[in-house]
Amino acid sequence: MDTRSIPDEMSFDRCDLSIAEFCFSVMDAVQALVAYVDRACTYRYVNKAYSRLFNKPLHGCLGAHVSEVVGDAVFDGEVGAELLRCIRNGEQCSFEGWASFPRVGEYYMDIRYFPHIVEGKVLGAAIIAHDMTDKKAMIREMVIQNRELQRNLGKLEETNAQLRQLLENVTADRERTESNAFYRVSESIAPYLQALKCQEPSEQTAKLADNIETAILNYKPRLDRKLYRLNPALSARERRVAHLIVEGKTSQEIADIVEKSVKTVEYYRSSLRKKLGLCGRRVSLRTFLVS
Repeated sequence: MDTRSIPDEMSFDRCDLSIAEFCFSVMDAVQALVAYVDRACTYRYVNKAYSRLFNKPLHGCLGAHVSEVVGDAVFDGEVGAELLRCIRNGEQCSFEGWASFPRVGEYYMDIRYFPHIVEGKVLGAAIIAHDMTDKKAMIREMVIQNRELQRNLGKLEETNAQLRQLLENVTADRERTESNAFYRVSESIAPYLQALKCQEPSEQTAKLADNIETAILNYKPRLDRKLYRLNPALSARERRVAHLIVEGKTSQEIADIVEKSVKTVEYYRSSLRKKLGLCGRRVSLRTFLVS
């Protein structure tokens, strides 16, 4: 058996050497970095993965101080501090983080130290380490991508909000255009329709008048249809004020638009509440109209 891998303090007198050889061959096959150091922090065993990571041949590691392999800066830092604590106190210790090794560069390592204790005395420590650099880089990239995704989602939400506002504005403009067009058409036809109804029409004339009125009503905007259904007797001015109320206009703004006083607008508001059956009900006129 290759004696390079047996610590001086370790004895296999009570162990079948074939088992020891098997264990060493397994440790050489695993991806984890495995090593054993004595109390002086001198390597007594390293597996092939350990040798590969530090780009140092097996014979170059054995008998060398840990600082010669991992570098003085790393050993003088938390990596060496945890190893010394393991050996001095007989405690299981660990280190996880970035470490910059000479000749090979920066790696993210997960290192565990296990004390070798015989009859209450710490003879050395087993080192098992995992190179987590690729996984850490992947996590870091995922974090970056997630942040970018969050920024894009934020921009998308802003765009959606702008589109919703644009759609609301377009819908309001369309309803306002439809309403204005309806007013112009209905008000121009209304006198003739009223005159037709006031005469003593024949059955055919009465039916024709009803059909004309129905056709006009079918072109009423939604709010106008609702107002007509609630009270057909509303005047054109009251319907106009109702539309402006739905648009969120104040009494002063409505007064400026219809060229009337604020007091007159308040009268229209009161008249609308009365004609729509809202007197005594605790509901705003606008809430009722948009519901």
